[in-house]
Amino acid sequence: MTASLDSLALRTNQHTWLVAGYLIAAYLIVHRWLSGWITSADVNFLIVQPAIWLGLAALSYAGWRNLDGAPPTSRPWVITAVVSGVIYVGVLVFSGIIGSTATVRTSIDLRVYLENTWYAGTLLLGVETARTYLYHAWKQRLPDLAGPIVVVLFFIAATPYAQFAALDSVDRTIELTASSFIPALGISILATWFADRGAMGASLAFRAPIVAYVWYSMVLPDLHWSTTLTASVVAAVVAYSLAGPLAQALTTSEGR
Repeated sequence: MTASLDSLALRTNQHTWLVAGYLIAAYLIVHRWLSGWITSADVNFLIVQPAIWLGLAALSYAGWRNLDGAPPTSRPWVITAVVSGVIYVGVLVFSGIIGSTATVRTSIDLRVYLENTWYAGTLLLGVETARTYLYHAWKQRLPDLAGPIVVVLFFIAATPYAQFAALDSVDRTIELTASSFIPALGISILATWFADRGAMGASLAFRAPIVAYVWYSMVLPDLHWSTTLTASVVAAVVAYSLAGPLAQALTTSEGR
């Protein structure tokens, strides 16, 4: 029995590094090399990249299915995650209304919406399935380090390489840190927290409204970097503060 458990733990450990390696390779391929290999944008964004992210999702979910002690998905926490994502977006929108100009998009036809849904949906599915699997697998072996490792790893995965490459001056570093890096890090912290609380599906549920807002909103606030920093921190704090009581209320209601 002990030998069997040791063998399962070894396979799990090997699979986590396979998933992490796949994620890192996917990031480099997508952001560094793919556009040079494939000249057609449609092939790149509608076929190749979705295939990469669906492969990550499948590999991660296979590991999840074989993960000893993997917690079940918590419906109250998944619902809470969706609501928290909407609250996060709401704070950003409110900040834009009271403190900025806005970038207004022209109308987008149905075909473009469907293409955006396919691309963003496969990306989100792959990344968040991997986040949940890696967090819970590493938590069993590294309970104090799993959270920070996953937060940083998926913060990097969510940040385009071009933004890191653009850190060529002090002013640009301050601007990007405030307007992009800190907000992305906050989202990664919350997504990982929801993955911990709600298991598979919760982090995806949290990020879905935020991604939908970025991809589909016809009006995007054009915030100064200082306003973006303040709004994103407030949004994260508000979403986090309301999530616990809401999840508890939903859990109590479900138990009746």
